[in-house]
Order: sequence, then C-alpha cells, then structure tokens
Amino acid sequence: MAEDGRPVVLDTGSLYTRADFAGNESPSVIVRTEYDAGPEPEATAPEAGRDVGIVPDWEKLTTFWDSLFSERLGTRAESQPVLFVDSGESTKPARELLTQVAFEGLGVPAMYLAAPAVLSLYAMNRTTGLSIDMGHTGIRIAPVYEGFQFSYASTALPLGGQDMEAQLRALVIETHIGDAGTSRALESLDWRLVKEAVAQVRPKPSKATEPTEYLSKSYTVAEGREIVITPEQYFGCTDILFAPETFRARKTKANLMERVHLAFMQCEPDTRRELVGNILLYGGGAALPGLSERLCSELFDMLPSSMHPNVSVAKDPSIVCWRGGSILASLTMFQQLWVTKQEYNENGPLCILRKDTMR
Repeated sequence: MAEDGRPVVLDTGSLYTRADFAGNESPSVIVRTEYDAGPEPEATAPEAGRDVGIVPDWEKLTTFWDSLFSERLGTRAESQPVLFVDSGESTKPARELLTQVAFEGLGVPAMYLAAPAVLSLYAMNRTTGLSIDMGHTGIRIAPVYEGFQFSYASTALPLGGQDMEAQLRALVIETHIGDAGTSRALESLDWRLVKEAVAQVRPKPSKATEPTEYLSKSYTVAEGREIVITPEQYFGCTDILFAPETFRARKTKANLMERVHLAFMQCEPDTRRELVGNILLYGGGAALPGLSERLCSELFDMLPSSMHPNVSVAKDPSIVCWRGGSILASLTMFQQLWVTKQEYNENGPLCILRKDTMR
C-alpha cells in the first residue's frame, strides 16, 4: 500500500486539482481539473461555478479522481482515508452526495469534508479570521472564529479570475480592430497568463492626492510581436471587482467591498474586531498586485475608526487550503473525526454532517 496508508488530501478546484499524502509541505500533484460541469449556471446566482458550490458531473469527476489516485499518486482510493477540501458554499445535500460518491464510487475506507476557509487559516497558524478565496469562477468570503466557519455570515461574489481575463481580453482586442495580424495573435492567447503578467488593482481614488500617471506595459504574443497594454486595460480588468457595472458581461450588481462588509455585519459584534484584524486572501487571484492594499484602504473608510483592518496574502495562496488539510489530517487528535465506511453503511450520507466540526 503506497505511503503506508497515510491519508490523501484532495483539493478539487474549478481550474486545478491538488493532491498528495498528508504530512507533506506541498502537493506533488497539481493538474487541470477535468470534468464536465454541465450547463453554464445563471450569471447572477451567487453559486456561479464550482468555486462557489455548483455540483459537477459526478460520474466524470469520479473517473477523474480514480485516475488521479492510480496514475499520479500510485495508489488506490480504497487504500487510505481521504480528506476532501470541500467547496466553501456547498449545500448540505451536495455534501451528502459527495459522501455517497466517495464511499460508493471511489470506495474510500474513511473520509472527511473540510471547509477551505478554515484550512487556509490553519495553514497560516491561525484559527480566527475572515478568509477571502479569490477563485477562478468566483470569490468566497467566510468568517471563521476559533476554527468554526460562520456559515450564516458567509457569502460569495460571482466574479473571479475568468471574468477578469474576459474583461482584459475585450479591452485589449477592441484597440486592435482592423489589424488582422495582431487580432489573430490575440485570439489565440492564453488570457490567464496575460492577466497574471500585467493585471493590477487600481489604488483607491483619493481627492487629497494628485492623480498618478502609470506607464503602459508590453506583452509578447506570437512570432515575437509585442502589444502595448495601457493602464486603463490592466487596471480595467480588475476594476470589475469594485465597480461591476464596468464589466462587459454584467454578471452582478454587487461588488467585493459590499460582500466583505455584509459578511462582517452578519457576525456577532464581539467577534468583529478580531475578524477585521485577521483578513486572509488566498486562491489564484490573491496575489494580484495592489489587491490587499485596496481592500485595506476601502475598509478603513467603511468601518468605525475603532477597528483596524489588517489584510494579508497567504503564503503560496494557490495551495494554502491543501496545506491546511495536510496539517489537519496529520494531527493525532483529528483521527477520531474520520467518517468510516461502517458509519456510512449504518447511517447513510447524513453521517458526514454529524462529524462536521467546522461549520
């Protein structure tokens, strides 16, 4: 049996899946997630995308997981417990269905569903804070207090990395209409890579300071051809988070700060000060230049002067949830929390909710 039965930690996101044995510092397996998520969800729904709780095609996802165990990890799902990093906003029925798939489809001997907001904080040696997951298809905002997620105060925004990429693409392409050669090169670009290379978050506008002039950036496309990306383009693609009315696709009227403020205000008053002082950004979009500074400055203006917001970016933000799961599944005190196959046979999928200690 590979790794002597050590638990496997499995974090399946809408863009990438991360997997490895518990106790490791980082996952050895990071691959594109491959399943058919079905029809595009309603753009205005807060659950838009797997990042915020849409249930995918379970049969295809099970096949994907099965091959991941055998081909990438050199083991079988039946050989060791599996800690699944759950979608933060998944419903109870969705968690029960995942449990059924794990035991009946994959054949795991034991499992646990862990909340990503809690795991992200564990990985940073914290148990309290406001976790903000900057995902590919959406943003999840979840208050966590002493290791327990306040689900009633958690919220989501259906704007994510893919939307910033779409906005950047639209802004850049419209400036090259009529240039056939450049237009063809732009159509074949991986806009995720372009976004990662040039995107920035605009500083909060201030009447007290003079406007800053920003330089354009160059990006190399096919055949060594360079395109110029202007400040209005590299800022414009992230502006949609704070001013969603600027997004060409018009997916939502809500903005990031409204959602963050809503999450805070739904928490008990005596927890807010500690939460606002421990805001953690993680996920693929967490490292956007200027994001943490913009959040902090916006919150200073929104919150009472007695509160002092502190925003940090997780170390290795794309794998921080996996790392938190690796730490958790290795703890001696955690071993009693596994849901076993016997418990599943006796109680059915509801057994997963009875051992959910995180929310």
